[in-house]
Amino acid sequence: MSHNAEVTGGKDGSSVAAVRPTGAKYSNAINTLKSLVAGGIAGSVAKTVVAPLERVKILFQVHNMPVSILGSLRMIVEKEGYLALFNGNMAVCVRVFPYSAIQYVSYDYFKHRFY
Repeated sequence: MSHNAEVTGGKDGSSVAAVRPTGAKYSNAINTLKSLVAGGIAGSVAKTVVAPLERVKILFQVHNMPVSILGSLRMIVEKEGYLALFNGNMAVCVRVFPYSAIQYVSYDYFKHRFY
């Protein structure tokens, strides 16, 4: 057994039930994984929050609608329902999650590396 391991006792009183790696490398890997997930979730939540405005923007680009933004949102909800404001959001989240995750981890890495 290496010196970078934690030994835990089992339920039945055995001396070694599991060996979990510990130390700086293990801790860095866990922190990096946590940062990847946090960055991906943050990017997905941000895109989901602005999804209704993105939908209105696309409708303005495709159709020449002389209506205000709030009028467009109201019209979408009346004609298609509330969930129509989020059409296409899942595809955007699938694209944004890895991008945001890598961007966040890269920023954190280079911040600690150079400052």
